[in-house]
Amino acid sequence: MTETAQSQEKISRVLFVDDDINIINSLKRGLIQEKYTKFFASSAEEALKIISMDEIQVLVTDMRMPGMSGLELLKIVSKKQPHIVRIVLSGYAQLPQVLATINQVNIYKFISKPWNMEEEFIPMIREALEYYYASQNNAPLAGDSEKQIQLYQNIIKQKDARYEQLLADHNHLNQFHFELSKYIGNQLRTPHFSVLSAPEVSDQLILLEPPLELYISAYPLEIVQFTPEKLRSAISHLIDSSAQTPAKTGESGIDKIHSNEPTSLYPIKHINQTITLEGHYNLFMTLQKLIINHLLRLKKYENFNISQLYDHESKSIIVQYECPGASCTTPPWNFQIALFMVSDGHDALPGKFEVTRKNQILTLKSTFHCLQK
Repeated sequence: MTETAQSQEKISRVLFVDDDINIINSLKRGLIQEKYTKFFASSAEEALKIISMDEIQVLVTDMRMPGMSGLELLKIVSKKQPHIVRIVLSGYAQLPQVLATINQVNIYKFISKPWNMEEEFIPMIREALEYYYASQNNAPLAGDSEKQIQLYQNIIKQKDARYEQLLADHNHLNQFHFELSKYIGNQLRTPHFSVLSAPEVSDQLILLEPPLELYISAYPLEIVQFTPEKLRSAISHLIDSSAQTPAKTGESGIDKIHSNEPTSLYPIKHINQTITLEGHYNLFMTLQKLIINHLLRLKKYENFNISQLYDHESKSIIVQYECPGASCTTPPWNFQIALFMVSDGHDALPGKFEVTRKNQILTLKSTFHCLQK
């Protein structure tokens, strides 16, 4: 941030408008260290009241809200307070409306949901404040029209790329359901099911619902930035949470595993915390949750071991699970289905998933190739 913007930062006022209380709360938490004064409104009407009482430099608003829409709010502000720098929050489904908004109210930038707070959101607000003070000080703002055209082109590119990703996700999930149906059909013909009554088979099939819902929740895919340490911490939290949850399948003793420091029970190798990676983080974490939820419900869980490392040469996160015990050589049917889902999920990721059984030790290895930022 420039010296001028820094000197003005403490008296700067930024207004955030969104009818989703979760987003408002997320903004309050994420921006708590920012020194400018922050206002939050849950409707366009409330935002106009704030603007009438306080001098606002930057307005950040959602587009789709009950009552007065974000576009209507921006039109009013553009006429009555044209000096306010206007930024739009938008989901991909609202991109056509955003494109129309650029021409009607001359927005400064737009932020697509979900966003990265540290890498994207916070810098953009700071840039908007710089832009505001530059314009108020009559600093040369040459290139505004070019900037607007570039913004328009970038939105179109993002929309096209998003459409291609959604289409790929749709095709992948269709193929997944087809393959899963075939897999279940083959499993139903195994000796395990031949001795079960119809109600017992139904009970077994019901076990599929939680992992299936979890797997599908990872879609549509999003590329996000993360650090290896963030991933390590998230996996440790998953292990700790799963270990303290009583098993639904009847195994005893799982609730006895408890630790406020899960890494002491499940040591994870130290990773260089300074690097930033980019990839389908949410899908990868969903696959790890599928593994962890079922591994901890195998009978021989006491020696459960996990290791994680970052391979600099291949730019890959590698997470490996080891679970010793005779029960691991013939895992429960619902665990086999979970492994099928994990394997399918890795097909949508750059990487691979390996399952090996040797000397009564079940080893699962997830490799996730990432882009380094």
